[in-house]
Amino acid sequence: MYLGGLGPARFATQEFNKLKNAQLQISRVLRVKGMHFREEFRNSSEFYRRCYMMMLEAVGADGVKLYQTEIHVDSIDSNMALQDFCVIDDKKRPIILYHHLDNFFAE
Repeated sequence: MYLGGLGPARFATQEFNKLKNAQLQISRVLRVKGMHFREEFRNSSEFYRRCYMMMLEAVGADGVKLYQTEIHVDSIDSNMALQDFCVIDDKKRPIILYHHLDNFFAE
C-alpha cells in the first residue's frame, strides 16, 4: 500500500473528526517521521508495523492551529489506526485531544 503524500494525514484528521465530531481541515503537513518495527504472532510468524508521527497545520472553528498525530499501519492488511491526536499550545506542548486508550477503562 502506498502511503505517500497526504494519505496518513488525511486519515488522521478524518478519523479524529469522526470520533470527536470535529470539523478540522488540513492546510499543510509540516513534518513527518516514519518508523518501522517488527512484531511476532504467537505462531512465530512475524509482521512489520509502520508508525507515522506528523505535525499538521489545520483549520478548525478556533482558527489555524498546530496538531501532532501518530498513526500505525499494519503490513499484513494495511489497516491504519489513529493512536493519538494532540493540539500544540502556545508553549509548544502537546495537549492530548484523543488517545486510543481513552475508553479502555470505561465502565
